[in-house]
Parts: sequence; C-alpha cells; structure tokens
Amino acid sequence: MKWTKRNIIIALVIVTIIILIYINRVNVKKAITSGIQSVLSIQQESYLSDLHPAVRDKFRQFINEVQQKTGYTVIVTSGYRSFQKQAQLYAENKKNAPPGGSPHNYGMALDINAQKGTTWLRKASTDNAWISSGIIDIADRLGLRWGGRFNGYPDRVHFDAMRFYNITELKNLALQQYGSLENAQGNQINLV
Repeated sequence: MKWTKRNIIIALVIVTIIILIYINRVNVKKAITSGIQSVLSIQQESYLSDLHPAVRDKFRQFINEVQQKTGYTVIVTSGYRSFQKQAQLYAENKKNAPPGGSPHNYGMALDINAQKGTTWLRKASTDNAWISSGIIDIADRLGLRWGGRFNGYPDRVHFDAMRFYNITELKNLALQQYGSLENAQGNQINLV
C-alpha cells in the first residue's frame, strides 16, 4: 500500500480512535455491559471517575438520561473538589461552603452546564429555564438534590447525592478513617 496523504490521515484517525478507546476502556466496557445506550464523553467520564464509587453510577445514569431524553449535552464543570480548592472558593465568596462542608469534598456532587443548539443552561439561567428543560425532573426521579432549591444561595448548576448521605456523617467518617479532614483529602471514605 502506498502511503498517500489520504492514507496517512485515515491511519491517524484510526490510531486516535483506538487510543481513546484504550484510555477509556473500563468505562466503555461498563457502558456496554450495563446496557447504557450512549457512551459518555471522555470529559464526562473523567469527572465521574473522581466521584465516590457509591454514587458514580447514579450520576452516570443522570447524564445519560438528560442527554437522551432532553436533547441537552451535559458539560461537567466540577466534581470532586479538594478541601484546599474549597477553601479558595470559600475565601472568594462566603456563601460557598467551607472546606469539609461541601458534598464536592466527598465526591458526592457534580456541577454542570447544559447546551442544546444555541441554548445554554448555566448558573445565571433562571429556575424556570432549568425546570422547563426536564433536567430537574430527571434529577428528582433519581433522588439527586438540585442546588437551585438551596435557601439563600441558589446554585442552579449543582446536583448532589446528599438525599442519601448527611454531610456531618461524611465528615465524621472521614475523621474516623483518616484522623483529620486534611488527611482524608483525595481519599475515598468508606461509607459502611
């Protein structure tokens, strides 16, 4: 076979696809074996892989359903967040949770934007825009808590699994298992 410019481009595309499948092989296998109809993007999976194992599949289902049922593409902007990053956010705005006080610190939350065509849902979007998209109904049905309902500081991009867990319990488990919240940073707490 003669290596023309066209053949080189085709070969590069094939190699790139193979590399992407290899890098994401665990998630591709999970998607295939669990019957999920659409494979999430590498960006989405990278955030999901940092979440606590107890809630990963719940958020994976959430993103898939949003994309399949509403036509919106989910853009994850934050997932697991270190206590150091939380301290920085708290210093910037005291309405943010302090370190150890955010579900993000335990891998229990995602912040997302959503896009369909030229329509974007972001933090500044109205409650009605988020609700009419159908995204909140999906979150509610899956038992995820929507930050747009937070008193005093609606965080419309925030979704968490705190209907299943209590932040005080998560802090106490982290302290029991690691001795301090700083030692717990970056480690998954045992929820049993």
